[in-house]
Amino acid sequence: MESVAIIPARGGSKGVKHKNVKPLGGRPLITYTIETALKTACIGRTVVSTDDDRIAAVARGCGAEVRARPAALAQDDVPVLPVVQHLLAELAGEGYRPDIAVVLQPTSPFRRGEDIQRAVQKLVDTGADCVISLSEAAQHPFRMRRLEGDRPLPLFEVDERVLYAQRQELPPVYMMDGAIYACRRDAVMGQAVFYGQDVRAIVIERASALDIDTTADFELAEWMMRGWAGE
Repeated sequence: MESVAIIPARGGSKGVKHKNVKPLGGRPLITYTIETALKTACIGRTVVSTDDDRIAAVARGCGAEVRARPAALAQDDVPVLPVVQHLLAELAGEGYRPDIAVVLQPTSPFRRGEDIQRAVQKLVDTGADCVISLSEAAQHPFRMRRLEGDRPLPLFEVDERVLYAQRQELPPVYMMDGAIYACRRDAVMGQAVFYGQDVRAIVIERASALDIDTTADFELAEWMMRGWAGE
């Protein structure tokens, strides 16, 4: 089955200015996602959707295709679904109709190609509409609290002994990390919600799922890179 990697990368960013091309390890952030997609065997084409000339230039320099995103789809409050639908419709107008769209946010530089492969394979094997990546939650929700005034109350009503249990004694819980979305084209184009009706998941390492959204996230990512390089 033919798969296209779609990398949505708009120019505006509230948390960190020009986030998608901000240097990480001496290279623009988006380059890590592009290079992973290009090296992943199941990906036929890698296309960046952007409204920003600087992002477009970086993407082309890495070997990705670029399609211009309309200004109406580059606002803060625009969800990913219409962006993906617009790009798939544009590709269809060029005669290219891939079976699977793999959406890769440029803010997850550590995702691995083998995890993309696993997501696509699960989509094919199960016949699901979408396969998403999950990673283990850093904080178990049984131990979370909500505030009423200044009183910390349990987020969930559970036995208080849970507070003193070892982490491995608690049921595992996972968070949607946004690193990988593998979806059938027909499901994406025919749905009002991104995931479709039948959603499955793969679990990836928490480090692979790091989503960069703040300056602190960039600092953590730089630290991780230095550690992996043995510095």
